[in-house]
Amino acid sequence: MSSRYKCIVFDLDDTLLDTNGRLVPAAAREACHAMIAAGLETDAITCYNERASFIAREPRGNVYKHLVAKFGVRTGANPESVIDAGFRAFHQRDVGPEVALFDGAQSLLEHLERLYTLYLVTSGNEATQKQKVALLGIERCFTRVIYVDPRRGQTKLDAFREIMRMEGGEPGTFLSVGNRVDTDIATAKELGWDTCWVRTGEYAHMMPDHPLETPDYEIPQIRDLGARCRL
Repeated sequence: MSSRYKCIVFDLDDTLLDTNGRLVPAAAREACHAMIAAGLETDAITCYNERASFIAREPRGNVYKHLVAKFGVRTGANPESVIDAGFRAFHQRDVGPEVALFDGAQSLLEHLERLYTLYLVTSGNEATQKQKVALLGIERCFTRVIYVDPRRGQTKLDAFREIMRMEGGEPGTFLSVGNRVDTDIATAKELGWDTCWVRTGEYAHMMPDHPLETPDYEIPQIRDLGARCRL
């Protein structure tokens, strides 16, 4: 066991779970259909393609607001309701049996849980995220799973602070592992934690734009975590 870390905190989507490959395409299509039904002035294929193009160009932007600004809404439709329809359809949905961990993730968790205190902190609609965790069968690997719902004003910073309160110890004994430099890396480094950027998924091209977003470690896939961070 490394003497440096006592606690490892994992993100879920596109860190352990192949969200971009298995879930995003269907969720994106559903979001486009929901926005069109609510009044977005375009067709589903054009909406889907523009969504992908915008995220590739502007990964920090609000894609739902962009789609409304780009295409407009039909007469009588409320732009904010169209935006909300897209967000809800993407994040609040039934998750099918196609969910799967990345290669090596299960064995990694089973190895690390014997050596470290593990937490899972996942952001999104709580009911949807709970479905994912249940289908993957990974809750037993973690001391606790913390669900962060941004629509309720919850943040990963609050969750990380709660973990520090429960575990105690110096900030440098905590390691945050996630795929987003803004929420998984910068938030943890704000507290003095070490960080590992798993550069996978829909936001793998989002580059750090200030020092807090610069990770201590970077890996191309989750199965490389142990070797890279000497766990």
